[in-house]
This record gives sequence, structure tokens and C-alpha cells, in this order.
Amino acid sequence: MVTQSDMTKPFVIPLSLLILDLLGLAIVGLGVAEQAGRIHIVAEPLRFTGVGLVIMLLGVLCMLPLVLAILKISKRAKQEENAWLKGLPEELQLKLSEKIKRESAK
Repeated sequence: MVTQSDMTKPFVIPLSLLILDLLGLAIVGLGVAEQAGRIHIVAEPLRFTGVGLVIMLLGVLCMLPLVLAILKISKRAKQEENAWLKGLPEELQLKLSEKIKRESAK
């Protein structure tokens, strides 16, 4: 059964992951600009065909931890929801399940 302290525990996204995601977004933007030829952030001797794509990939990699954290939080929320549902009387569980099925069919 789920205790009261478990139910009040908030789902929190760390600020560091949000900052890393914003940094990744900026890096992807620079990669797009580099690929389009609008700006050149890589020195001429280090530049090669597709350097913009590599920069974009690095930006996406910076954004990946936030996505994984959100998926983890979502999984934990689903588990807590299922634990809460199991704590209810069986007839109430059936009524809720039927109502959810009707609502999702719309």
C-alpha cells in the first residue's frame, strides 16, 4: 500500500537538467546556422563537410538527460497510480477501469 509520505513526494526536474537542455537547444541552433552557412563557429583548419551536423548531434546529446529524466518520472508516476488503484476496493477499481475505457474510446 502507498503511504501518505509517498503520495506527497513531488516529481521534481532538477534545475541542472533544464539548464543543460537550454544549452543543448542553443548548440543545436548554432549547428543549424553552421550547416546553413550563415555563421562559422569552427575555425577554418578544423572545418569539414557536415560539421554543422556534428554540432547539432552534440546539442541533442546535451538535451537527452532531460528526456530520460522525464521518462523516469513518468514511469514512477504510473507505478504510484497503479499502487493507489490497487489500494481501492475491488468494485471501485472496476468502475474506474470501465470509466477510463469509455473516456479513452471517445
